[in-house]
Amino acid sequence: MTSWSSGYVTDIDYFPGFYAELSPERCAFGLLSQGLAQCGRTLGPGRSADPAYLELGFGYGVSLAVHAAACPGTYWGADFNPAHALYARDLAEASGADMTVADDSFEELLARPDLPQFDMIAVHGVWSWVSDSNRDALIALVRRHLKPGGVLNISYNCEPGWAQIAPWQRLVSFMAHGGGRGQTISERADAAVGFMNQLREAGAACFTGNPALADYVDGLGRHNAHYVIHEHLNRHWRPMLFAETAELLAEAKVGFAASARPLDYVSGINLTAQMQEVLTGISDPVVRQTVYDYCINRRFRWDLFARGVRRMPATDQREKLLATRVALASTPSAIPMTVPAALGEAELRQDIYRPLIDALAKDGCAPRSLASLIDEPGLKSLEFGQLAEAVIILVGAGHAHPVQQEEFVERARPACARLNTHLCTQALSREEVNVLASPVIGTGVTVPRFHQMFLHAIAEGHKTPRDWAKSAWEALSACGHLVLKDDKTLETPEENLAELESIAKTFQSDRLPILKTLGIA
Repeated sequence: MTSWSSGYVTDIDYFPGFYAELSPERCAFGLLSQGLAQCGRTLGPGRSADPAYLELGFGYGVSLAVHAAACPGTYWGADFNPAHALYARDLAEASGADMTVADDSFEELLARPDLPQFDMIAVHGVWSWVSDSNRDALIALVRRHLKPGGVLNISYNCEPGWAQIAPWQRLVSFMAHGGGRGQTISERADAAVGFMNQLREAGAACFTGNPALADYVDGLGRHNAHYVIHEHLNRHWRPMLFAETAELLAEAKVGFAASARPLDYVSGINLTAQMQEVLTGISDPVVRQTVYDYCINRRFRWDLFARGVRRMPATDQREKLLATRVALASTPSAIPMTVPAALGEAELRQDIYRPLIDALAKDGCAPRSLASLIDEPGLKSLEFGQLAEAVIILVGAGHAHPVQQEEFVERARPACARLNTHLCTQALSREEVNVLASPVIGTGVTVPRFHQMFLHAIAEGHKTPRDWAKSAWEALSACGHLVLKDDKTLETPEENLAELESIAKTFQSDRLPILKTLGIA
């Protein structure tokens, strides 16, 4: 009998991660920043209709549920793990958003007569983890159900960055699936990784001749164990060249539009001048993107493909960018003057980014249009292209986000409030989802467990950081949980209360004002 899992790991559930790259509004901003006109009625500035959105293989569905609440539209999601679908359905019921959840396989989803046409289809990671037949079904779903002008948001493992590491994955997967009768998948994975470390300590040439493999195995300890198992132990794990992915997706009548990660647009922080010169000389966009990956030895791509890539006139792009509003999502004083890039940490120019952050921090971090930022005293000397690039970099680094139109902000508030109440209540007993939904920016913002507990206390009528700390400690102690400080567990109630009050005071001064502006608090 064929397993319903088709070689995909189902012994252990995925972890409840959140990915802002899946936000319809952020994708629209990325396309606009590249001068591309897509889904003009349903996404981005000038939007006049709700998007229809489908996420395939949504894990626990946190991203799907947050975006369904925060960016009004019609949302569908399919993940054939029933435990994942059940969790996502609970989130949908909590928010009351228009969200349909199914535990259908791709082939079963294709056969549904009620499946509508979509403005955006999102596929995070799944492309690299499924069999060829499931990948064919995924392509058929895009071919039949993505509207003309629609966007495919897809992430996947790519070559050449996996070339030195792929043999390790194949060996660990083979060992984990081939032995350990009576052991759980976690135990078998641990044993397989332990064996690899034995080989390393024995001086095996696969390690001595391949420093990248040793570095990667060391880095696995920083990842959630569930991520490691799902990322590496699926039987059909397959990274591929960008050109291969593009060729397969051409069958669905979609072509490459842009990266879903805005920092990828900034060549100066990712490519040397010589690399840029080489790439400029390549006219074929598929070849250029493939060679780009070789230049930076890329291991993972997150792309936007579109059914009909249409470039807008430069004057239209400028007008729409000027009308775009953005808001800070990070505490202004905590924003570093560096961003991660392919060439290493890139330094940001103080004379550009400090005045820009200061301007975005005015009036309680109220949203600002690019048109209004141009008139700021500290930014008047900038050319429009410099200002636009600086905003793109802040968005790409997660410190700022594009803002929805007021109509959609107001419509999103009730669903966001209900979902956030559910998540903050859940935080009282366990640490699980460290994100809350913002109706202002149409996506989620990282809010750690203690901050969610403080928000719950505020909603209950508690007024001061000391009261918030007391409320949080009551919940923690009831569960037998203790606070960590400097990697040390605090043992006494007095120590725990003092640390929670200190955290609450910092939360009140640094984080709460931004959460209020974003419609979360």
